Amino acid sequence: MNDLKGKSVLISGAARGIGAAAAKCMAEGGGAIVIGDILEDRGQETAKAIQDAGGTASFVPLDVTSEESWSAAIAAATNTNGKLDILVNNAGIFL
Repeated sequence: MNDLKGKSVLISGAARGIGAAAAKCMAEGGGAIVIGDILEDRGQETAKAIQDAGGTASFVPLDVTSEESWSAAIAAATNTNGKLDILVNNAGIFL
């Protein structure tokens, strides 16, 4: 991953799967990661795994179908990291 030191990153759907892998990879690159997902327990676990590996991560509840939830997640990322540089819109549904 490129150098992401000093970059604030919000990733939707990052509690597990591709989103969690992207979060871990971007944290290894030095990014301050905000994990957004409706799966709160899994999101907290992913944030803790990043922190335990020496990275910076936090979790924010995010329902991507809700504009209000997006506004709250963006505000949380901005408040936590002082800014928002990168948004990865990863969340999806598999039927």
